[in-house]
Amino acid sequence: MNEFKKNILFFLFGFTVIFAIGFQRGCSYASSGDGDTERAERYEEQNASASESVGRIEGGLGELAGQMQEARREVDESITGIGQLREDGARIAGRSRDIEASAGRIEDGICRIEQIIFEAEEKSIVLEECGDCIDPGGGY
Repeated sequence: MNEFKKNILFFLFGFTVIFAIGFQRGCSYASSGDGDTERAERYEEQNASASESVGRIEGGLGELAGQMQEARREVDESITGIGQLREDGARIAGRSRDIEASAGRIEDGICRIEQIIFEAEEKSIVLEECGDCIDPGGGY
């Protein structure tokens, strides 16, 4: 954007210089003793030169406008890319929460299995210690 402003200022400065030179020459020729035909010829030459300068300025502005459109297109593409990244991030965060919930269920299952194993070991110890206490008749 800063380069755009520089180019505009450059073209405006050039146009102003050309206009000032033309105005100064016009004033000096108007006050000189030249004939009308000579002044008309000089005016036509200056007019052609000014028209050529304006044409170059218009060409430069057209090129500058094209660069601005290209920059806008790139900005639009960047914004679209950022939106897609945001969607991907949200999807990843959702999946991460799902994984976290699954890990919690697995952990709960492991804790339950450990509890069952602990209870089974306690019963096994009791059975081993009281193996002699069992009455062959079915009672303790």
